[in-house]
Amino acid sequence: MSDNQSSINISQLSDYIARNNSQLKQRLRDHANKLLTKLIHGMLDKADDTLFEFSSKADTDISQQIYLDAMREVRLQRNVIDQGFFAALNAAFDEFEKNSSMLKSQGKSDNFKADSLELVDDDLVEENMAIANMADKVVRRFHRETFEVKSRIFAVYHCENEEIEDHPLSPITIAKAFGKAFISLNINLQVKLIIFKLFDNIVMKNIGYVYKDINALLLSENILPDLAYSYKNNPSSYNNGSDIFNENDLDTETGNLLPTNFGLKGFTPIPTQANGIIGTLSAMQSFIYDEGYPEDMRPTEIGIGIIKGIQQLGFASVMGKQALDEKIINTVSMIFDFILDDAAIPPKIKNLLSRLQIPYLKVALIDETFLRSSDHSARQLLNDMAKASIGWKESSSQGNLLQTIETTVSEILNGYEQDNQLFFNLHKEFLVNWEKEKNTNRSYEERIWKTTEGKERVQYAKNRVDAWIHMWCTRAETRIQVATFLKHLWKNTMLYCMHKYGENSREWKYYIKIINALIWSTTPGKTCDEVKKIINITPLLVRGLNRGMLAVGTHPSTISKIFKEISKCHLEIIENGLSENINNSQLDKSNDLQTKKILNLYSKDPNMVSKTVEDIYQPTNEDQSDKPELEVDTILELLVEEVPAEVNEPENKTDTSIVKDEFYELATQLEYGDWVEFKQDGETTHGKLAWKSAITTNHLFVGRDGTRLSEKTLEEVAELLRTNAARRIDSAPVFERALSAVGESFNEAEVIH
Repeated sequence: MSDNQSSINISQLSDYIARNNSQLKQRLRDHANKLLTKLIHGMLDKADDTLFEFSSKADTDISQQIYLDAMREVRLQRNVIDQGFFAALNAAFDEFEKNSSMLKSQGKSDNFKADSLELVDDDLVEENMAIANMADKVVRRFHRETFEVKSRIFAVYHCENEEIEDHPLSPITIAKAFGKAFISLNINLQVKLIIFKLFDNIVMKNIGYVYKDINALLLSENILPDLAYSYKNNPSSYNNGSDIFNENDLDTETGNLLPTNFGLKGFTPIPTQANGIIGTLSAMQSFIYDEGYPEDMRPTEIGIGIIKGIQQLGFASVMGKQALDEKIINTVSMIFDFILDDAAIPPKIKNLLSRLQIPYLKVALIDETFLRSSDHSARQLLNDMAKASIGWKESSSQGNLLQTIETTVSEILNGYEQDNQLFFNLHKEFLVNWEKEKNTNRSYEERIWKTTEGKERVQYAKNRVDAWIHMWCTRAETRIQVATFLKHLWKNTMLYCMHKYGENSREWKYYIKIINALIWSTTPGKTCDEVKKIINITPLLVRGLNRGMLAVGTHPSTISKIFKEISKCHLEIIENGLSENINNSQLDKSNDLQTKKILNLYSKDPNMVSKTVEDIYQPTNEDQSDKPELEVDTILELLVEEVPAEVNEPENKTDTSIVKDEFYELATQLEYGDWVEFKQDGETTHGKLAWKSAITTNHLFVGRDGTRLSEKTLEEVAELLRTNAARRIDSAPVFERALSAVGESFNEAEVIH
C-alpha cells in the first residue's frame, strides 16, 4: 500500500472470516453489483435524454446525425453496455482473487493492474485520458472511502502485498470496465467522451456512497473494525525533506497526523509532491464543484490559505519562483475580491463567478499570458458573463442567463484541467446564447423608444405650432378674421407640415411666409405702392392657403368661406389704397398683368374691382402630390421679395436655472447602451440608456429585458448624479478594472519555466 495508508494485520481477522471467506466474497461482489446497477441504469437513462438534447442544439446536420445515431445505438445496445460493464467488473473480481491466491501460495509480488480491462485500441489516447481522469477525481474526492474499502477488500482476499494499487472496486477498475463495455459499439469518439462525462458525473461522482455501503457491509462482518485513517509524513515527497506537520496537526484522540487544511474549510489535499500545486488546486476545484463555494470566506482569505498550504507542504514552484507564485495567487484572489465588491453584478451571479477563483488561479499559474493579455479567452468569458448580468433581476423573467452562467461555471469546475480550449469553446457558446437574448430584449427596447420618440415628436410639434399660432394671433396688426382662421383651421396645416417635413424644411418656411404675408396684406392703412404689392402676391397667397388647407382635408365649402372673409379684407384695403390719386406713371411702374388689370378696372369703374378680387379667391382642388419642390422655392423668393421682413419666430423656452457643473457634463456624456445605477427609497435599480431625445433633453432608461424603467430630463439625471442618487456604471471589462485596481503587472522576464 502507499505511504499514506496504515498496514493491515491479517492475523487480526476473526475465525468466522476464515471459515466463511468464500461466502463473504460473493456477498461483497453481489452487493457491489446491486449498488452499481442502480447508478449505471440511471446514467443510461440520462444519456438518452442528453444525446437527444445535444442533437437538437447541433450547428450542422452532420453533427446532429452523429448524436442521433449515437442515441439510437445506446438505446439499442443498452443491454450490451450494461452486461459488458458487469462482465468486465466480475472478471476483475476473478482476476484479483486469482492474483491474490498466487501471491499467497507462490509469494509472487506482481501488481494487479486490471490488465484484462485494457482498451483494445491503444491509439485512443483521449479515451484513455478520460478514463484516467475519472479515476483520479474519485481518489481526490473520496480518499478516505477509497482507502478504507481498499484496506478491507485486501483483508477479505488475504492480500498483504503493499505494492498492489488496484482491486476490483478501485476507481480505475470501474472506469476501465465502463470503457470496455463500449469496445464493440460503433460510436463516434466525441459522443463516447460525452457519455464518459455522464458516467463521471452520475456514477463516479456518487461512487463514494457505494464505498460507504461496502465498508458498512464489511464492518458488519467485523472486517478491520478499528481501521484508522491517517496520513504519515514521507520526507522524500517534499523539497526539503523536513517534517511539514507540527503538534497542532495531531489528532488528540488517536495520535494520528491530521491532513493539512488548504485554504477551504473541509478540503484536505493529498500531500504528495506528484500532485504539486496544480494537482492540489485541481482537487480543490473538484471539492468546490461537489460542495459549493464557502459563502463566509473572501477570495483573499482563500488565497492566503493556499499560500500557507503550499509553504507547509513544500511544493515546488510552478512559475520558477516561489515569490512569483505567491504574487499570482494574491493577484487572482484580489481580482475575485474586486468582482465580489462590484455593485453592478447581481449577488447571485457574483456567487457563481466567485467559484471560478481556483480554476482561474490554475490558468494564471500555468499560462503566462493570462494576466498580461486582455484577449485571453478565460478573461473574455469572465468579462462577458459579468457584463451580461448587469440589470439582471431574480424576481422577474430575465431569460436563461442564470442557467447559462451556472452551466458554464459547472463545466469549468468539472472539466478544466490545463487546456485553455475549454474557455474558448465555452465563451463562443456563451456569446451565441447571449446574442439571442440580446436580440429578444432589443426588440422590446426598440419598440419602447420608438413609441416614446413618437409621442415626444407629437407633443413637441403641438407645442411649437401653438407657439407660432399664439405669436401670430397676439400681434397687434392681426385682424380678428385672420386670428380665428389660424386658431381653428391653419393650426392643423402647421401640425401636418411639422410631422411630415420638419421645422427646417422648405415646406415649413413656405407656410410660415404665407401666414406672415396674410397678416401683412390684411392690415389696414396700406399706401398705393403697398396695395400694388398686395395685388401682386394675392394669387400666390391664395394658392398657398388653398394648398395648406387641402393637405389636411379641409372641405372646399369651408375653404370658400375662409376666402370670402379674407377677400373682404383685401378688397377693403385695395379700394382704400386705390382711392388715392392714380396716374399713368404709377400704372407704368407695375409690370404685373394682374395688377395692371385691377388698376385699369379701378380707373374705369371702381365697382368692377370687387368682382376681379372675388375671382382670384376661388378655391381649387389641385393635386398636391406631384408639385415640384422648385415651385416652393420660387414662391418663397417672390414672397420674400414683396413682403416686408416678418417678426422673429417664437423661441424655445430654456430654463436659465440649470446648473452646468461637472455632474451636468457627466450626464451629457452618457451614450446609448451606458448603464446607470439608481438609488431610491432604499432600493437599487440598474437602467440602460436606450434613447436620448434629439428635440428635448429627455433620457429613456430601460431594464435589461428592454422594458421601460424611467424617463428623465438631462437636468434630472445631473441632479441624481450630484446627490449620489445615481452613478454611471463603468463600461470597462470587470477583469481589466480589477487588475488595474490591484495594480499588479507581470513581465515576461519574471516568468521562468
